[in-house]
Amino acid sequence: MYKLTCLVIIAVCVCRIYADDPPIPGYKCPEADVKKGCDAPTACVYQNDKDCATYIRCTSGGLAYLRPCSTGLKWNDHAKICDWPEQTTCH
Repeated sequence: MYKLTCLVIIAVCVCRIYADDPPIPGYKCPEADVKKGCDAPTACVYQNDKDCATYIRCTSGGLAYLRPCSTGLKWNDHAKICDWPEQTTCH
């Protein structure tokens, strides 16, 4: 649990560092998820099928942003975090 908490904290920090990036053009955030709210660290985050070293983060306003995983990590869509490659769901 400690590792998971640390990874979530790192992911939140990385999200804030890249907050000035432009939204992904044409990406439609799932309306049902956006209506529930996207403020929690693992809310409204999705696998990027084009690159496992990144993920997509939607805002409560429905805008989607591409976010990087830390070096050596890949997106794990079950845990909703960047994770060690052997634990990942992204291939």
